[in-house]
Amino acid sequence: MDISLKEILEYDILTIGKYSLSVYQLISSAIIVIVGMFVTKLFRTFIYKSERIDVGKKFAFSQILKYLIILITAILAFKSIGVDVSPFLVGGGAILVGIGLGLQNLILDFISGIIILLDRSIKVDDVVEIEGVVGKVQQINIRTSTMLTRDNKTMIIPNSILTKNKLVNMSYDDDSSGFSISIGVGYDSDVKQVINLMEKAAKSHPEVMHEKPVVARLTNFGESSLDFSLFFNTKYLFKAEAIKGDIRIDILEKFRANNIDIPYPIRTVYTPNIKHSLDEMKA
Repeated sequence: MDISLKEILEYDILTIGKYSLSVYQLISSAIIVIVGMFVTKLFRTFIYKSERIDVGKKFAFSQILKYLIILITAILAFKSIGVDVSPFLVGGGAILVGIGLGLQNLILDFISGIIILLDRSIKVDDVVEIEGVVGKVQQINIRTSTMLTRDNKTMIIPNSILTKNKLVNMSYDDDSSGFSISIGVGYDSDVKQVINLMEKAAKSHPEVMHEKPVVARLTNFGESSLDFSLFFNTKYLFKAEAIKGDIRIDILEKFRANNIDIPYPIRTVYTPNIKHSLDEMKA
């Protein structure tokens, strides 16, 4: 018995009540999903090949297009197998209202993710500080974002935290940022020599910018020291603490070579009231 291709395609592989699923519908749905995946990869490749768009914009555009294509693909795939998605789209609002209290944090994270991707206040590769932790943004997803900290740990942060909490984006206005190092020296030190040595230490570091000024200045008359601050800029924001550590070591070596004293901080030692203690013993 010969079976034609048309009969194979029209064969119902699933029947539930009035609903039936044919081979043709299943193949059509699979083709739509494959085309959707191909289009997503095609757009991503096209976006990332552009040299006129920075990395942050590329990631934001690719993520928005990705979720938009997934939504369109899902609607078309369901329609191809005979599932009417309009009731889900119309009733989605009512469903969300009904379970809104239970999912409010999740929904807030989704909304925050869309806001971040659109307004681009935070981008991939930005160095940010949140809740005292500094890290580099690796991914911005629709619900959460990932950040690599300076101690090489990956933090997964709900997007609502990034939009609600106070956040410092060191990469927002410029690709470089300013940092400072503070140190105290003895009162008998030569102020001009101290400033010169501190500035030399910073300028000799390969990752300190020479396009912007390196400045050391006397900032305070401390209880036991003259307090100085060194200001410098670097493009390597993620490595700022390591750079500061290198400069501190260089400053210390230069100070020791030039007999510049770094006094120990004054420690307050608790002295008990001797007279009061004697009176208690006599009693």
